[in-house]
Amino acid sequence: MSDMKITVEKVEAIEPHPNADRLEIIKILGTQCIEPMGKYQVGDKVIYFPPDMLLPPDVSADLGVTSYLKHARWEDEKIQCRVSACRLRGEPSYGFISPLWVDWAVGNDLTEVYEGRKYVPPPLPGDQAQPHVDFPCYADIPNYWIISGNCQ
Repeated sequence: MSDMKITVEKVEAIEPHPNADRLEIIKILGTQCIEPMGKYQVGDKVIYFPPDMLLPPDVSADLGVTSYLKHARWEDEKIQCRVSACRLRGEPSYGFISPLWVDWAVGNDLTEVYEGRKYVPPPLPGDQAQPHVDFPCYADIPNYWIISGNCQ
């Protein structure tokens, strides 16, 4: 299983969006999120929601992001609950960030607080076979940040 988490992170850098007047590129964890201009400053602590994280409907409604989420299964119902990577005005945005309301330390795992789950795609028709017991799985690649050494 992946080590995907909702965590407290620090804004590393902010760049202007080349194709939008009211958006800026927030650098966080070696990747980027697109956010409204002036909302964050370099060094601010924020909550980072990575791509392929599922959020319950009440949490996404409280955060005001439900309309930006993709459809996925939550409690046997297909609803908008999956955070995804997207392009906003031509620039990629990997997940989203939210202001920090409680002074948690950088790196704190808030996955249980926000009831987040890792998205597991449904099996395709040809993917029904179970793994063979004589061939152990050696590769469980958790996510980009651990592979690139950016995760602490």
